[in-house]
Amino acid sequence: MIIPMQLEITGAVPSKFEIDDYVQDCVNVSALVPLDVSNGGVGRGAQVFPYKTSESISEFQDLDFSNPVIADCQVEMIIKGKKTVLLLQSIKFKQSAVNTAKG
Repeated sequence: MIIPMQLEITGAVPSKFEIDDYVQDCVNVSALVPLDVSNGGVGRGAQVFPYKTSESISEFQDLDFSNPVIADCQVEMIIKGKKTVLLLQSIKFKQSAVNTAKG
């Protein structure tokens, strides 16, 4: 199931490694998400989402994280037995990339 969400992205880090038969190659994207008010939640919590491949870190490098980075996202919810996994499928940043030219 794909869920549209507006997230505040707080950071991103590439993750690429292999242990035995397990391979991970993604960017771990940290974001603030609203807590479930139907269960009594108040405010926002932190969530880490796997996103594309480790090379996708370039999508985040020119963003100004000293200001809120808001993005319209598509999140896929995958249910594996009793566990639910959230995968970030797409990100559309509302903040334009920072001009990094010095002058």
